[in-house]
This record gives sequence, structure tokens and C-alpha cells, in this order.
Amino acid sequence: MLDLSRVAARFVLFQDLDHLTADPVLARRVRTDARIEVLLGTAVIEVLGDERVRGVRVREAREARKRELPLDGIFVEIGLLPNTDPVRGLAPLNARGEIEVDCACRTAVPGSSPPGT
Repeated sequence: MLDLSRVAARFVLFQDLDHLTADPVLARRVRTDARIEVLLGTAVIEVLGDERVRGVRVREAREARKRELPLDGIFVEIGLLPNTDPVRGLAPLNARGEIEVDCACRTAVPGSSPPGT
């Protein structure tokens, strides 16, 4: 997220737990960046929009309620260590264990590219 903060004026970080699980140094930087709003105890349950993202529907754990938030885009990041064990041996991985893709998000495995690419 901190890398992306150079390309957008505002960010919303959703964390479904009641605390940030990031490295303490990174968590401190996120909390002190005025452009980043942190919503703890909030899980994204649906991305809204047809051809373009227009928002997300979230569920707030404390109040067990759902609401919609307008957004122009999303970036999914789940931790620093990739969980690619289920695809190990199916697609090439780099030295950090990440799935290798080209600039169009295609892997070296035929038929693995996103629809429309």
C-alpha cells in the first residue's frame, strides 16, 4: 500500500481483524499516513461495478452490518509471504515464491490468463 500511495490521493485499508497484522514498522507508517484510512474489523464481501470498479460492499464485524463504499479501484494484498503452495508445480514461481506473470498478467501456462487478454 505504501508503494501505491505515490499514485493516488486517498486509500482505504480494510482489515477484517481488530488490529493490523503487518510488520510493526509498516503498520506505524500506514497509521501515520494521512492519505490512508484504516477500517479495522471490516471485510470486503463484494466488488461493485460492471466493466469498472465503482465501490465495494463491506461487512463490519462489530455491528454485523453491511454497507457500500464508493471507490475508483481496488488492490488486493494479503500479507508479505505468498501462499502459492496450491499451484506449486503448476506454474513457474520466482525466487520469492510468487507466480510469474507477464505485463498482461499471463503465466507461462496456456489458458491461465484473465478473460479478455
